[in-house]
Amino acid sequence: MSVGRHRSMPVFAAAGFAVALAFTEAAPAATWVEFTFEGEVIDRFGENPDHPWNGVQIGDPMSFSYVMDIDQPDQSISFSQGVYDVDSAILTYGGVSLVPQDLGPMRVNLNGSLGSDEVTIAMEPFGQTPGDAAFFRLIGFNNLPDDGIPIDFDLEEFGLRGVDYGDGVGMSFVSQFHSYSYQIVPSPGALVALAAFFFRTGSRRRPRTT
Repeated sequence: MSVGRHRSMPVFAAAGFAVALAFTEAAPAATWVEFTFEGEVIDRFGENPDHPWNGVQIGDPMSFSYVMDIDQPDQSISFSQGVYDVDSAILTYGGVSLVPQDLGPMRVNLNGSLGSDEVTIAMEPFGQTPGDAAFFRLIGFNNLPDDGIPIDFDLEEFGLRGVDYGDGVGMSFVSQFHSYSYQIVPSPGALVALAAFFFRTGSRRRPRTT
């Protein structure tokens, strides 16, 4: 690589950050937040020797984390129901984590069963396995102020709070959350744009061989 090219690299780096910044500013407002719920398995049924979660027992730790844009608009026109995209999630039982292959939206319903507040996310951890399904749920009464994305709330106020899982064969789990936290995380789009820029720039600036 010549001296001239070496000196120009900071300019391209600055341009890369400018591109990422412009991308972020041009895009609609977005605040990416990771929500994490931790708890334990309170019941299990059946066996499935070939399943990665077969060794999970009552009392084992579990957790569920998901990332979503809390500034996104409500997809529902109902005044009592909200529908929001979930970007990604991780479901863990007994220390074995899986990224759901099929992840549905978050549904916030203020007129659920018997007039309860319900927050649910349906998912299929293994995707291609018939009947394989898990359901994140928070169900209680008068715990949510509106049908927006729940952020600050008292977890203990929800009588049902956990993830129910069934493998579609005969094994299933019931869990209950005992703690909840959240944190702002970097925008997936901005990081991808920045990484792509530097990858393209680096591929063009390979040293010449003689």
